[in-house]
Amino acid sequence: MMKLFSSFFIIGMAANSASAADKKMPPHTFWSEMYKEVSGRMEALNVDAPVDILKILVENKVLAGYDSEQFTMQSLFGVYGAGLVNYSGTCKKEVFGKDGKYTDLICKMDRIRGILSKDKELPVPESSPLLPFQAAKPSVLADADKMARTYCEEFLSIPAKKCPKEAMDEIILPEIYALQSLVTTYVPGSYDNPLLSYGIGVSLPNLSGVTSNFLWGDGFFKMLDDIIYNNAFEFKCDNRLCLIEGFVLSFMINLYLVHNTKISNEEDHVYTILTGYLYHRQSKKIHQNRSARFVMTQVFASRHKCYYFTGVLIKEICGLGIDDTMKVIKQLNMSNLKPGGGCPIRQTQLGKANKFIRNGTKYKKSLGVEKCIKKLKK
Repeated sequence: MMKLFSSFFIIGMAANSASAADKKMPPHTFWSEMYKEVSGRMEALNVDAPVDILKILVENKVLAGYDSEQFTMQSLFGVYGAGLVNYSGTCKKEVFGKDGKYTDLICKMDRIRGILSKDKELPVPESSPLLPFQAAKPSVLADADKMARTYCEEFLSIPAKKCPKEAMDEIILPEIYALQSLVTTYVPGSYDNPLLSYGIGVSLPNLSGVTSNFLWGDGFFKMLDDIIYNNAFEFKCDNRLCLIEGFVLSFMINLYLVHNTKISNEEDHVYTILTGYLYHRQSKKIHQNRSARFVMTQVFASRHKCYYFTGVLIKEICGLGIDDTMKVIKQLNMSNLKPGGGCPIRQTQLGKANKFIRNGTKYKKSLGVEKCIKKLKK
């Protein structure tokens, strides 16, 4: 069987609080459950080697693999990237999550996207505007015609909508049907399995140089549901949805920085610091309610509060723009801090962070890079 969809790759970032390398977290839990069920089905059919069936689907980018530390939705994102799924034109008409469970939440995030887009401190290239949010539905994978046209664009360099009928009928569709048969026969839940739509992000440009909108896969929301329901994190929050909002906003800010600014290829701790910097700048516009800001802080700071608080302090105490903030981060040398300790920031300054979070940002005159470091560093 030919390998499909090798070049449609989504840049995915695990939430700061949920490492994909943790065997107790998705996608590993999803994979383990699926492997057990696939093994049972194949045993009932007297078929050997269930891992070979799953390996084919992973190699063809239909499923996220067991060792996947990034989101893998290449075949699904490819269909959207090739322009084969129409955008409804507005967030409210999209169906985010299974049965639209998360549509209201993502539309709230869409409002936040608008706030971020007006932040003049961020180096957003004119050629990379903030993209609309669109739901990525795994049911699209059941459309053989769309899948075949996506393959045609990627491997034959022919626009998806102009793929020759002969190539479709004689070469591509038989392979697509074979993959679809594996999904419907062996994958638990068939096209509803979360590993078929596990991720968020933007596709690579198609032949016309156009990317997809900012896509949200159903499997991403299933991951969040499992994280919250399995008590993987402890937060003081009466409303479960507010925790989901915190995780979604964390993902969104990280991916916003990757996709829509000149800041990329940085270590994870840099994005956590920048999350503190960016969210604090706009926190009162995003969440007018003080308690909501503290819940978001708990989520953002769950990896290591030193990182997040440093971002808040750089903005609040030092009043720096994004370029000088990056210089401060590099000079503070904060990579790989141990949980619960090792923070190079003065304790007296860290103690001020909660007050700043409570009151929101006050735009102060810049101290400059060197004075900022002297103020913050032990």
